[in-house]
Amino acid sequence: MGGLDANTKLLFHFDGNDGAMEIVDSGVTGHVVTQVGTAILSTANKKFGSTSLLLDGNSDYITMPDSDDWDIPAGSGIDWTLDLWIKYANSPSGIDTFVSQLEDSANQWYLLNTGGGNLEFYYTENDNSNLQMTASAISDTDWHHIAIIKYGTDWGLYLDGTQVDYGTASPANATAFSALLAIGERIGSSRYFDGYIDEVRIQHSNDFSAAPNSGKTDTITVPTAAHVADGNTKLLLHMDALDVSGDGSSGAYHIPNFVATTQLKSSKFGNGCLLLDGNGDYLSIADSADWEFGSGDFTIDYWEKRTGDDSTNEFTIVRDDSGGYTAFVIGE
Repeated sequence: MGGLDANTKLLFHFDGNDGAMEIVDSGVTGHVVTQVGTAILSTANKKFGSTSLLLDGNSDYITMPDSDDWDIPAGSGIDWTLDLWIKYANSPSGIDTFVSQLEDSANQWYLLNTGGGNLEFYYTENDNSNLQMTASAISDTDWHHIAIIKYGTDWGLYLDGTQVDYGTASPANATAFSALLAIGERIGSSRYFDGYIDEVRIQHSNDFSAAPNSGKTDTITVPTAAHVADGNTKLLLHMDALDVSGDGSSGAYHIPNFVATTQLKSSKFGNGCLLLDGNGDYLSIADSADWEFGSGDFTIDYWEKRTGDDSTNEFTIVRDDSGGYTAFVIGE
């Protein structure tokens, strides 16, 4: 059977965790990711892999259901690391949230940047400000690596490998926060991030072998490649597209749009396949010359398994509106 070669213009393995939609968590838990607004994967800028998450700064973010994998209050005896890469699309000006978990104003944590202000990590339980770490704000549009590391009761905020602040806290609340994890927004605050996010990881270990201290003299080695999950990796978002036909250059990959409740489920091959419910679900990919039928040979092939009746179904079509191709559509 043919595989990936120079003639392969689109190849979706649809591999991923059960229930995942487009962005796949490669950690051991496999959290389901929901994209809000027009949050998309983009080949325009990426730190590693084929794409990064692009957020528009006025409505976009992604969420994952509540999990004890990111409960700081319940993690007194657990070393803890959050790290990610960010790149502003425009010069920072307002308040931009990178990652947050908000149960209410008295129980929350967040990592954000304020244009003209500070880079800040804040954590409070029962309306008691347990921890606040700040540093000079990110003010450019370069890629930056940010890490929050808890080692024992010592905490460090790191920017591009350098410890920029220190805190000490021993979370005491036995009741974990109950809230979505949000990337790109502090839900309800309209503090949206305008830019690109790549390689988000939450780790229940001190994977960087950090030693945060009050003198702020510690350094960590900034990653030079995408993370590889291990048993302590609770969340790992590579922010990569599912099309693997490209060669990594800009625009080489086709980015899918999962419509309605389209998602990944149990599979024919690998660990996932595309599930469509027959009532509003489909997947679309922007127009491309890769699927314009011409004079040459052309092949479309796939596996399908029906779960309902044998009424008319369109498995693969190319829409043609007003004389022009607009999108490649699967399932509608």
